[in-house]
Amino acid sequence: DISHEWFVNINYFLKKINSEIIDEKIDLNRFNELPELKNANKSKIEYGKFLIPELINEDKVLYLGNNTIIDQNLDNLFAIDIKDKPLYATVDFVHPDKFNMNVMLINNIYWRNNNIGNQFLELGKNYDLIDDQAMINDGFGINIGKLPEIYNYQIGIGNPNFELTNSYLYYEDTVAGPVIIQYPTGSRLIRENSPKNLSKKWWNYHGSEWSEVIAHLSPNRIDKKFDKEAIIFLNYAENHGAEELIKRLPNIHF
Repeated sequence: DISHEWFVNINYFLKKINSEIIDEKIDLNRFNELPELKNANKSKIEYGKFLIPELINEDKVLYLGNNTIIDQNLDNLFAIDIKDKPLYATVDFVHPDKFNMNVMLINNIYWRNNNIGNQFLELGKNYDLIDDQAMINDGFGINIGKLPEIYNYQIGIGNPNFELTNSYLYYEDTVAGPVIIQYPTGSRLIRENSPKNLSKKWWNYHGSEWSEVIAHLSPNRIDKKFDKEAIIFLNYAENHGAEELIKRLPNIHF
């Protein structure tokens, strides 16, 4: 349960680039009859992805799992015509006969019109499919559209004892210019001599402050110098009086 103040703080920065993180609530009681997922690192909140048609009004939705980095512009991805498929995904590296569901471009119209979310929740109860990726693969089968590998570059395969196979090395070195990078395990196993230097990329993003990100994206930005610095102590996130004070003292760094 993420605090309300966290969203207020993040959206303070995001509004400068016309973006917002919306705090949508899910009643976890809807998952009471569903089995626990077999992956020890996942909780029942993973079933929340099946409620996307209820939570989001957009016709096309990009779902991203944990430990996923967007490293390039996504305009070409969203330009894909998905009217003929319920979703698009990339092939799973470990199980090439399946699709990896850590990144999904969802046809939300199709899901909403066909009540897909509730169908998957029922599938989980009746067939005891305790792997959400298997559920989606089995549910849609050959109707899943294939995305290029650059939109789900599965770099963090395995664990500290994972032996890099020739096929994996080929995969890593030949997929040029990954747009979305998936680090799916806690170990985040990455070759130190990776030509894409993905280990450094992870930590660069991990260590970035929101203010840095917004400053990088803001056009015509200048490095402003202030006359003085001040600290305001507040009891809660929203304090419109403080905001007005900051606006009236543009030369003070709060």
